[in-house]
This record gives sequence, C-alpha cells and structure tokens, in this order.
Amino acid sequence: KEAYWSRAVKALKDRERRERGAKVQAFLKAHGYSRHDVNECKGWLYSYTFPLHSAARSGDAEMARLLLKSRAVRRQLDSDGRTARQVAKRLNVMGSHAEVIKVLARPRDVTKSGGKKTTS
Repeated sequence: KEAYWSRAVKALKDRERRERGAKVQAFLKAHGYSRHDVNECKGWLYSYTFPLHSAARSGDAEMARLLLKSRAVRRQLDSDGRTARQVAKRLNVMGSHAEVIKVLARPRDVTKSGGKKTTS
C-alpha cells in the first residue's frame, strides 16, 4: 500500500512540474525570451531585463511564483540596478503589485508562523 501511495505522490509531483514548465515556457516565449531559461537576459548592453522582472512589471504574482519555483534568481539586477521586487514596488499603485511584492519578498523577511514581514 505504501509503495502505491509513494508512486501516486511522485506521479502527481511530476505532473505539477510539467504543467509549471509549460506555463513558464509559454510566458518566456510571449515575452520575447528566446531560450528556455528562467534566468535568461533579454535586451542589449545598457538595457536588459530578466523573466522575473517581466513578471513583476506586469503584476503577475502567479508567474513570479512559478519562476521562483523554477529556480529564477531572486536577487538578479536589471540594467537599472533593480531587483524584480524593487521594480514591482516602483510600479505599485494602490496595491496593484502588492501580491507580486509579497511573492518576491526574501524568505528571511517572512516569519515561519504567519507570513508577516519582519522587515521592509
């Protein structure tokens, strides 16, 4: 019985990983990233950005979450020297990017118990 459940759990995780990968790849393609890499730089020498920044800019918290699960680098800086979270904070108008900001918070900014920020 235990082996059955462990296989079922593994199959479910594999399915979730494939679905996440498909969503991420569709996002990368739609936003002009040519490779299938969540840390791919797009742009030129003095003007470049990354997929996580694109998700932050568009206020897409779910995609930011998926990119982070796909190992996107949270602290990566764009050509303006900003992290994706800083981009979201700058564009946040009346809470428009609040969920993205929350998703992009550093793990140490969140308490283990309630998800409240301990720092800004």
